[in-house]
Amino acid sequence: MHHPLSRHGRYNMKRNPPPSIDPKSILSSLPETSTSWIRYRCRLVTPMYGGGVVAGEVDKDMPIRATAIRGHLRFWWRLLHKQLPSKELFEQERAIWGGLGNANELEASKVRIRVQGIDINHLINLKSYPNVSLGQSVSKKDLVPHNLTFVLMVSISPFLKPEQKASVLEAIRWWGTFGGIGARTRRGLGAVWIESVEGADPFRVVSQDEVKNQGLRLVFANHTPSDSLEAWKTAINQMQQFRQGVVIGRNPGETPEKPGRSRWPEPNAIRKITGQHRIKQNGVSFEPPRDQKVYFPRAVFGLPIIFHFQNQKSDRQKDPDTCTLVVKSKTEGRMASPVILRPYPLDKDHWLPAVLVLTYEELLKRPLVLKQDKENSNQEKKELKVLEPGSWLPTLNEQNGESPVVPPMAGYNDPIEAFLNFFKKDQKSTKDKQTSHRSASAPQKSGDLQNNAEIRKSKAWVKLEKNGAISAKLQNGQAFYAVGPQAQAIQESLPNDIKAKLQKGFSATITVKNRELIRVEETS
Repeated sequence: MHHPLSRHGRYNMKRNPPPSIDPKSILSSLPETSTSWIRYRCRLVTPMYGGGVVAGEVDKDMPIRATAIRGHLRFWWRLLHKQLPSKELFEQERAIWGGLGNANELEASKVRIRVQGIDINHLINLKSYPNVSLGQSVSKKDLVPHNLTFVLMVSISPFLKPEQKASVLEAIRWWGTFGGIGARTRRGLGAVWIESVEGADPFRVVSQDEVKNQGLRLVFANHTPSDSLEAWKTAINQMQQFRQGVVIGRNPGETPEKPGRSRWPEPNAIRKITGQHRIKQNGVSFEPPRDQKVYFPRAVFGLPIIFHFQNQKSDRQKDPDTCTLVVKSKTEGRMASPVILRPYPLDKDHWLPAVLVLTYEELLKRPLVLKQDKENSNQEKKELKVLEPGSWLPTLNEQNGESPVVPPMAGYNDPIEAFLNFFKKDQKSTKDKQTSHRSASAPQKSGDLQNNAEIRKSKAWVKLEKNGAISAKLQNGQAFYAVGPQAQAIQESLPNDIKAKLQKGFSATITVKNRELIRVEETS
């Protein structure tokens, strides 16, 4: 009898299936009962970046991985239970999602996840989405186009307690409202919209009140509701303008293509720390002011930050070599941004640019360290300066008055509070401010006045949406919305008998301004 011995005399038990058998197709065809699996029909509402085994690369054969979605769901589950003591949080998470307890004990996950129904015909790049700035790491890579659909299948063990099962379903709600798939999801890439659910209650997006109850903040831009892509672009560009926009994050340059110097303090802070500054061939000096403060406020938006100065061969004197700002710790790993930019659904066709702010108090308590790259990449980076907690942000006194130390944050010493204030502003006024240094503002046209006027419209169908917004839709298809405090104010202004009709909807006369719903009056 022949034994499958290797040349070393050991049994070789590895067996490959015949070419005619596809293990993936067999697994996907296994019968499942409708009661054991919950099916979420999902759609990408923004392009997806990365998600494969190689960082930043799309895996065409398996673009959406069940293991990756499990990781996202665990993140949202932990966020919703952040109030628990660390030991209890660890034990509860392990009891549901599985993992190591100690070196000899492995807990199996009580949540099974599968992904089905994916069909990618082609990949695209960021050029397909004009006017979106996400950096070179994204712009040079292939992306999965938006509108890709797939089915997320979730099976929850019957051995879990009802409250444990409910916590898993709640994590899926938060992921479906604010999360995504792939990399750079905190900048809105790979955003997911759950279109329908089989085997569980219908999907409800997380409301502004629910966010507030978790100690977090959800802020909307002053923008007309639009499709998901337009809302996402607006959110991304608001961040880009705040950090790099002309007259906001940078001074005007000689031409629009060449903006001037940064209004943020980090470049001059590095010049002061290193004692190096650029002097151009024509004698223009980048020497920092003598009273330059060593502040790094943009660290709050995530670390590491790489500072690369634009030197020229013709310069008389050069700026410092590339520097990196990280959290000072043994690992000096990444510090994720507490800011999530994303389109927020009012309904499947109307979205708002939104920013969800997670807690970030712990980051403010951490020391930072500035390091400088070495010419030899194998050498350890040179430590330039340690920044103690609180020392890398301006004081409120320094930010008040006519000459704030950090102009983009005028009136604020918290960078995120300053960004939220900017995010909510009317974008037209921002664009006007950016063009005012080149020419005087044109006289306002009568049409512009009409756009900013309050207008009454009759025969609108008014309804309270599941996310807490109030929608008003006209017979011609036009839609107007009130969200957050405005929606709450409208509810409080209605008589109780009319307020009770909001759940199912009723016909009303409405007052609107642009696309915002201002007042509601029941049609007699």
